Amino acid sequence: NRWIAPPANMLLPLVAQQVRRLGYFKAVVTTPFSGSTNYRLDTRLILLQQEFMQPTSKVRLVLQASLINNNTNRIIASRRFQVSVKASGNNPYSGVMAANQAAAIVTTRMARFVVRTLTR
Repeated sequence: NRWIAPPANMLLPLVAQQVRRLGYFKAVVTTPFSGSTNYRLDTRLILLQQEFMQPTSKVRLVLQASLINNNTNRIIASRRFQVSVKASGNNPYSGVMAANQAAAIVTTRMARFVVRTLTR
C-alpha cells in the first residue's frame, strides 16, 4: 500500500482550510504563493504511524508548528500537536480512516492556536 502523496504535502491544504474557516484572516495562502504576507505558519510532520501494539491498531500524529512574523522574521509562538486515534481494524484502510480523523483534530487545534496567539 502506498500514499498518493507524501503525508506532509497532504496536510498543508488541511491546515490552510482550517485557518480559513475561522475567518480571522483576509486571506490564507499556501506555497508557491510569492506575494507579501504578515505571518507565516511553518509546520513539520514529526510522526505519522499506525501502531499495532494492542488488539486494535491506532494512529499517532505529531506535528510541530511555528508562527512567524514576516516583518521581523521572528517566531511568535511554537507548539507541538499530538493525537492518537483508535483505528477500527488492523488494516491499511482502517489506518487511513484513523489518520484522517487525527489530521482533522490536529489541524483544528493548530488553527485555533494561530488565532489565539494573534489575538492575545
